[in-house]
Amino acid sequence: MTVAGPLEITRGPVTAYGGIVLAVLAAVCAALIALSFFTARLLFLRMTAKAGETGRRKRKMRKNHVRSRLWSPVSEDLLRSVRSGKAVWRSFVEFFVPAFLLFALNRIYAAMNTSFAGQSMTASFNILVLLVAVLSTNAFLAHVYSRDGAARNLLKTRPVDFRLLLGARLVFRGVVSTLSVVVAIALWAVVLGSSLMDTVCFGIMACALNLAHIFWCAEIDVMHPENKDGGSNEAVATAYAIVIAVIATALYFLISSATYAFLKLAVAAVCFLALRAFLYFERVRIYFVEK
Repeated sequence: MTVAGPLEITRGPVTAYGGIVLAVLAAVCAALIALSFFTARLLFLRMTAKAGETGRRKRKMRKNHVRSRLWSPVSEDLLRSVRSGKAVWRSFVEFFVPAFLLFALNRIYAAMNTSFAGQSMTASFNILVLLVAVLSTNAFLAHVYSRDGAARNLLKTRPVDFRLLLGARLVFRGVVSTLSVVVAIALWAVVLGSSLMDTVCFGIMACALNLAHIFWCAEIDVMHPENKDGGSNEAVATAYAIVIAVIATALYFLISSATYAFLKLAVAAVCFLALRAFLYFERVRIYFVEK
């Protein structure tokens, strides 16, 4: 049995059609090579020209705007926060996480038929989850001034009231967290169908405790400067956040059977905010401002 035979290749004369095809292919290859050469040459010349003074584009000069002493430090810190990709991404995540947690939690509770005690426990869990989610993200403010390193002392030399200068560093975080609280509580009210008074009082309580914790974190940095992410200052600030959340939850659960429970907690939270703000500015005046 024959397995394989000899391979025979026959060669014929080149036809006119074959010659045209070869000529077209050669012309296309030559055109591509020429195009690649001139394109690379043009890009190379542009790159070398931009590296020198002749390639620099003239930027249009912007007119300087005179801002008030109140808005100037706020706008400075706002620009610093917006130009930092890490700060923008962190603010984006911190804005949506509390709202998502409360929405998912209350969608589960809305499907349950609970008694009065169950409703009190539902509201208590909402308070605990919201406050822990919002307050724990304020921990990075425990080195809000120390992160500047040696330039921190330059804050003492500016001819601006120290309350405006240091308080401006807290405005961006305060606005983002307050908006996050408002959105989360609005979803809580829509899903559970809470009354307008309870919704407003819950919002005032959460916003007041959030701002109080922001002042507390900044005060930690004033009293114990630490230029380190994840250091002891952040651990202390996180512990304060958990303590505030647990105390607020326990107080509501204890007085939930009384009338206007959310209103009473809102008043207590506003008083706590006033206390923390007073202590913050007083200690800044004593320990930060040069005499």
